[in-house]
Amino acid sequence: MGHSQVSVIAPAMYLPPVPLFAPLVQGGKLFIDVSMHFEKNSYINKAYILQANGPLLLIVTTKRKGRSRTPLKSLELDYSHNWHIKHYLGISASYRASPFFEFYEDEIRDLIRMRRWATIAELNIALLRWIIERIGLPAEIIIVDSFKREFPEAQIDLRWHWIPYRKLLNTPHPDMPQYIQHFQELTGFTPNLSIIDLLFNMGPHSAEYLEQYWQFALKHPNFMQKMYNLALQ
Repeated sequence: MGHSQVSVIAPAMYLPPVPLFAPLVQGGKLFIDVSMHFEKNSYINKAYILQANGPLLLIVTTKRKGRSRTPLKSLELDYSHNWHIKHYLGISASYRASPFFEFYEDEIRDLIRMRRWATIAELNIALLRWIIERIGLPAEIIIVDSFKREFPEAQIDLRWHWIPYRKLLNTPHPDMPQYIQHFQELTGFTPNLSIIDLLFNMGPHSAEYLEQYWQFALKHPNFMQKMYNLALQ
């Protein structure tokens, strides 16, 4: 599996965490399931970025009512609380001094602050396509809008694995690869943040780190099982 293509199925996540992208460095397909119902404790409307005092959780506001089970493709966004402005300002404050933020600033502002997306799926897929293009991953995005619990086309199924979302920040490995984060001297290295933390700090070298991350997972079966629910043969 080391240099073979691996396909992944996941929900439409907001600025997804770094581990989502590591299996895709060799190509493969990323299936985005928009037929799933919203999961409160998931990354569907949440992302972690890094501030000087540690991780900051960004939460996208939706029009979901109570415990209604609305599929992601139909879950409308709620802009009345200005989450989009707060998120952009938080991202800008956190990464303004990062090495590569200036090269992506206008685009991330346009995608998050300036545009109005109808649904959470539209927003997340647009950001996902932008991220994959900017990192230069050779992955193909395929939208899945009809639910299937079993999905043999993907070797890795992350639709329910990273729940609750907080557990990703609590699964470091002492030997896992690191990259230089802007606030690392204050916070230490914080693994598995949003992919934009990697992009704004590493820019065109982001894919190199993702390759290191994936190769590390391949050499550590327990880490692979914990992160990707994948048992190595």
